[in-house]
Amino acid sequence: MGFLDNLISKSTKKMISDIAKSAVNAVSEEWNKATDNEALRPANAARSTSEDAVPAGYEALADAMAMDKVKAVMQREFPQYEVREDVSPTTLGGTGRFLPYSLGIYENNVPKLFIMQVYNNTCASRYYRWSKEEAAKAGVPLINFVAQYPNRIEYIINRLHQYL
Repeated sequence: MGFLDNLISKSTKKMISDIAKSAVNAVSEEWNKATDNEALRPANAARSTSEDAVPAGYEALADAMAMDKVKAVMQREFPQYEVREDVSPTTLGGTGRFLPYSLGIYENNVPKLFIMQVYNNTCASRYYRWSKEEAAKAGVPLINFVAQYPNRIEYIINRLHQYL
């Protein structure tokens, strides 16, 4: 009975998946037909997705690493702040072993934000946790950018505006 139940379950899941794909394709085709006429297309609807679009002035950074993008955004969008690299939590008065903050954002020599570039398991490291605790004790927000994610310029700009 277990084998038969498993077989039925897999068949049902496959059938539901196929139906969902067909429905999405049908709706997409109808949408494309309707939006071929410019007059019918909403004013804010783009013809194609612009997720990969890079804002003007940042074209050279389209394939750059996250911290390079953050530094460029800071220089252009937030020129009033100073950006320091590899900031040790000992600068906040912490003692012990820590993971340095990838970037420290300062205003008048006062830390305003710390940024860490993290990887899959960085946040599980005790050194990371101790660094995070030191920032919290000092009352300075700490945010992460995951290196494996796209970290698009628009996302970085919006994220930094939340904290600065």
